[in-house]
Amino acid sequence: MLKRFLLISLFLFYQNCVGLSNDFIHGNIFEIFNTNNIFYAKIESWSKLSTYEQSDSLKNFIAAHPTYFPAYLKLEERSLVSNRINELMKHFKKVDTENPQYGNAQWMLARHYNFLRDYKKAKYSYEQALLFAQPCYELIFDYLSFLWRTDLLSLKLINQSIQGMQNVNTVIVKSYAHLLSSEYELASNIFKSCYPFKDLSVWRQYYISVYKSGDISRALEISEEANKIAQKYGDQYYQNLFLLSSLKCRSWLFGSHAILQELEVLENNLESFDDFRLLNNLLKFKADLANSDFNNKIALSFYEQAAVGYKVLHDLNQAAQSYYNLAEQLYLIDNNTRAIQTIAESLSLIDHDDNFEILAHIWHLYGKIYLNSSMYDMSEKYLQKAADYASKTGN
Repeated sequence: MLKRFLLISLFLFYQNCVGLSNDFIHGNIFEIFNTNNIFYAKIESWSKLSTYEQSDSLKNFIAAHPTYFPAYLKLEERSLVSNRINELMKHFKKVDTENPQYGNAQWMLARHYNFLRDYKKAKYSYEQALLFAQPCYELIFDYLSFLWRTDLLSLKLINQSIQGMQNVNTVIVKSYAHLLSSEYELASNIFKSCYPFKDLSVWRQYYISVYKSGDISRALEISEEANKIAQKYGDQYYQNLFLLSSLKCRSWLFGSHAILQELEVLENNLESFDDFRLLNNLLKFKADLANSDFNNKIALSFYEQAAVGYKVLHDLNQAAQSYYNLAEQLYLIDNNTRAIQTIAESLSLIDHDDNFEILAHIWHLYGKIYLNSSMYDMSEKYLQKAADYASKTGN
């Protein structure tokens, strides 16, 4: 509760100082569409390029479009996949404050320092990014997630962090704070008060809050509406992301058989854009589908591949979730020894004790494994621990 209050307080003064804005849209729709088209055409032309040539191509694009943050995120992804992230960070460290790339370069450095758990350097780089980068909710959400997970919130930090930010909607910040604390229904209701949005990253968080609150029909509507906006902007990444989101909802509502053909088309499209991040999300979704169809062998394989992929991407929370799913599959086929080893792998990736939802699932699985092994005291201990964490999720 205190952390959520501090997150909201971080931006509260904007209501009186600069007014409310639902989004950050820089330039007119034609300019955004044109830049996106150039960027995604460049990515699609990569098929015959080496990893080094891809990186050089992205760096050249960034030099021409220094405020276009999707190019930085794509360069980060390619560097992670090719195991050249340290080389990229050395490159970004050389970017000085006079360079228009500085703000986004600091953002990428902050993400890397956060992964390394060098939180002091991460905090500094996030603050530099907020001061120098063109404002966007993608950055703000990333920064708030960092604060939430590392318990670095303080009044001093709040005063430092508000410098340089403009036109931030405090209601959206409040919604995201509730989303971080797994209060999904509350978050979705607050997001709804700002609806509709132009910023696609806000649409994404709104979708997540509604989907996780259990309103799958409404989540489907949101994903389809957001997809249309992404098409208007020519944003291929968000088009594919919201199409995948729609397919998830439709599989819940109508069964997996209703989406298999579209899923295959989406997978081919993601491969044409070499989108490792979304391909990994799709792989995790295919594992979930196999699990729902009781196909343990395929689910085991896909969950393990997804977990490894998320580790490559430094997405440790998603990796932890995938390892938990893998452990659950192992439990279902009575491979309890490997299940416990896999749970331990999941736990090792969770960087904060406030990840109540995943921890509740993990302790519950421990409890079931020990119950099956007739270790009743241990089972009771972990099942009670699971109940305690579940009660903290607010759902």
